[in-house]
Amino acid sequence: MSPDPLLRPGAFAQAAIQADSVQRPIVPLSAVQADGGQSYVFVVGPENKIKRQDIEVARASSDGVVVDKGLSGGETIVLTAGAFLNAGEKIDPVLSGAENAATPTAAKKG
Repeated sequence: MSPDPLLRPGAFAQAAIQADSVQRPIVPLSAVQADGGQSYVFVVGPENKIKRQDIEVARASSDGVVVDKGLSGGETIVLTAGAFLNAGEKIDPVLSGAENAATPTAAKKG
């Protein structure tokens, strides 16, 4: 039981939580690789060479992984087989529509 008698079992409360809405990219979970404690994705760059891009994951959602830092949105990323690739390799990408880009989506900060 709470030492403060204002909150009792079965009581109801109403609260308002204010949070800033920010745009963050969401990428499919299959695109995210891990090396030790560092998460990363492979980004397809000029001449179809891939580059490892370290990311900071805010959280996972049903839509994918919400990226806090490391992607700005619009990058073409490798969705599958990232564990078999090395930075600097040239690939022949097969684009899969809008799913190939990190898409900025409104996500609540916090």
